[in-house]
Amino acid sequence: MTDLAVATPDQLLTADEVEVSDLYDEDKIPAGVTNAVEVVSQVEDPAALSYIVTTRSEDGESAEVLTVGLDRHFKNWNLEDNPNAYFLALHKVIQLQYGVDVRLASKQDVEERAGEREVAEAVARHRNWEDDEKKRRAANSAVIIKAFEERATSTAGVRAFVDQYSLNTNQINSIAKRASQLQPPVMLSREAITQWAQVVHDDRPAPKAGETKTPVAELRDNFYLGRKKNDD
Repeated sequence: MTDLAVATPDQLLTADEVEVSDLYDEDKIPAGVTNAVEVVSQVEDPAALSYIVTTRSEDGESAEVLTVGLDRHFKNWNLEDNPNAYFLALHKVIQLQYGVDVRLASKQDVEERAGEREVAEAVARHRNWEDDEKKRRAANSAVIIKAFEERATSTAGVRAFVDQYSLNTNQINSIAKRASQLQPPVMLSREAITQWAQVVHDDRPAPKAGETKTPVAELRDNFYLGRKKNDD
């Protein structure tokens, strides 16, 4: 028996065959693909496709909606964070289990629901903007950190970099943390972090009586740990 949680598309070709020329998103679908599971497995972004989702209540009534992407449904179908979620959602076993019907929207579906797709696409963009923004910030962080690495061979290099780009050491720390969460991660070298730590140490005000500055080694070793309140 196929384990749906780890199944591959070729194990799940039990979804409906589709006439690609009838689909609203015909231009996004690779040539020669006709099975619905293959469609969502091979398109560049299945979340950008249009779907018709039919849900059934306990009293037997059904409701049919046009949606762009299926992400908002995945939590209800126990598919949230599943990398195979899109082609699993087109699998009949999953649909029967959760009492839904999911199919790719046809041109006729969109025509019959004049204006609905535009709204559905706007809702999808609104729902996904935060995740998209995080991805963009992480990608930007990688560019910044790679450039910082080249310059942070001395404390003078650290100071010149933050001055040139109107940054501060706290922001460098925050940006580096975001870059470290990419796959693959973009990490600063120990030497670059040491130069950063030395600048932080030198720029902190003289401690009060009985207190001491945080040592450079401790600042360096804690660079990727936790988050400061003033992190951006």
